[in-house]
Amino acid sequence: MDQQKVGKFLKELRSEKALTQGQLAEMLGVSNRSVSRWENGVTMPDFDLLIQMSKIYKVKIGEILDGERKDRSMDKHEEETLLKIAEYNNAEKRSFAKRLHIVCIVGLVGIAVYVAINFSGL
Repeated sequence: MDQQKVGKFLKELRSEKALTQGQLAEMLGVSNRSVSRWENGVTMPDFDLLIQMSKIYKVKIGEILDGERKDRSMDKHEEETLLKIAEYNNAEKRSFAKRLHIVCIVGLVGIAVYVAINFSGL
């Protein structure tokens, strides 16, 4: 995948919709800087953001990843597979966040127990 080509295509799509980087960033819940990095080919957006952009720009995800419009449309099976991958990605993020919260709570309880023992003189 050619990130530079994808970046140019993302910029072209945004310009066609007459959106500023700031407006797109707000729609996606990211920073202007992130949009700039994508369009300059420095980084690539997360998969869930690609899905959102494909809906905003009314193009297929494969077209974004290829950095160009395609005459043939993505078949339904491919699209369903990509959506399943995105759902899996989101589930993994939620699972990680849940585990992180549990670790933080256990850590706070441990600190509280330590402080209680320390102040009680045990």
